[in-house]
Amino acid sequence: MKLLLLSLSLLALSQGAPYSAEHDDFDVEPVLRDPALLKSFSDCFLDKGPCDDIQSHFKKNIPDAVQTACSSCTDKQKHLMRRVLEVLTVQYPEVAEQFTTKYDPEKKYIPALLAAVDKA
Repeated sequence: MKLLLLSLSLLALSQGAPYSAEHDDFDVEPVLRDPALLKSFSDCFLDKGPCDDIQSHFKKNIPDAVQTACSSCTDKQKHLMRRVLEVLTVQYPEVAEQFTTKYDPEKKYIPALLAAVDKA
């Protein structure tokens, strides 16, 4: 019984654990200003092209971040998510729609995600 309680406690603690902060110092602005570089990131995230190490690092957390409104994101990660979503929505709406279709096909998570990263 004690082992079961310990296992459940560890599982509960791990659910709210933040994502790795390894690339929290990543400057997203040059990516957002360079259409070719932004396309490279978008293609990776949408399974349309290869991913480098940094892209893979971010991509692995996207499904969970979308579904949990970035609840495990650091403040910096929320800022990165907000900036990417802003630029995609305004400048590349077709890519934003593809992102939504891939990561939130029922469109039930994106509104909460946008609210969660709004002030980041």
